[in-house]
Amino acid sequence: MINQKTKFLVGLFIAGGICIAIVAIIWLGMSRFFHKGEFYAVYFNESVQGLKVDSPVKYRGVDIGYVKQLGLASDARLIEAVLEIMSGIRLETDMVAQLKAAGITGSMFIELDRITEGVENYSPKLTFPTEYPVLASRPSDMSEFFHGIDDIIQKLNTIDIAGISGSFKKSLGQVDKAFLDLDLKGISADIKESLKSLNKNLTPARWEKILVKIEDTFNSLDGVIHNTNLLLESATGLADNTGMGITNLNQYLNVIGQRLEITSNNLNNLLEQINDQPSRLLFGDAPPRRVLNVTNRGNEIE
Repeated sequence: MINQKTKFLVGLFIAGGICIAIVAIIWLGMSRFFHKGEFYAVYFNESVQGLKVDSPVKYRGVDIGYVKQLGLASDARLIEAVLEIMSGIRLETDMVAQLKAAGITGSMFIELDRITEGVENYSPKLTFPTEYPVLASRPSDMSEFFHGIDDIIQKLNTIDIAGISGSFKKSLGQVDKAFLDLDLKGISADIKESLKSLNKNLTPARWEKILVKIEDTFNSLDGVIHNTNLLLESATGLADNTGMGITNLNQYLNVIGQRLEITSNNLNNLLEQINDQPSRLLFGDAPPRRVLNVTNRGNEIE
């Protein structure tokens, strides 16, 4: 009886655990279907290999939704990806979508970002009505890389390589013809003849005279330089003497100025005395004053 009861409890526990696990799995799997978010459509004009339903949608690295539906657009030319964004998040019209690689596995996700001013808009033009609000798109980094290579190749193709090559060949031909027209043998012969004549005329004795004249010229130049140095030294001494003379003259002028000031003061004193006593100009100095002394004995004049 005890064994049967134990087996029943164990079986009931196992069955309950299985039921709970099934409910949890169903709840986690179906929660997305009960979740109501905002839907947006993005159209790509490139391969979306690696992108699939339930691939994440991120805004600057943060998950904000997933790919709800993926397939051809109505024009059978573009790829339509329907995005479901979490409730409470409303995307603005200045958003742009781009395919990004999730790693080395080849899986892709959709990255959303703000439209940068000044960047060329590569979003495809739509010629059909859409069910959901449309977000702009731009090529993936790899597509932009190959697009840049294609532009470079197209620019290289526009260069007239054949014309440039022809012009270069023509220029080389003209240069070659100019060298051929030159009488190199005659020029070489003239140079040799000139060298022979020079060697013939410039004997060792003449070379020695020329070297002596060159040496005399350098000696004369040394003398001129020496005389110039002496002249500069003399000029320096003269400048020093001139400076000393100017200093002495300045001192002498200061002494004269002081004497003139004294003389001027004396002259002013004389003029003041003449103004006070004009008779002094004719009769000279006045006689000394008489002094009267009074004593106890009486009045006497001394």
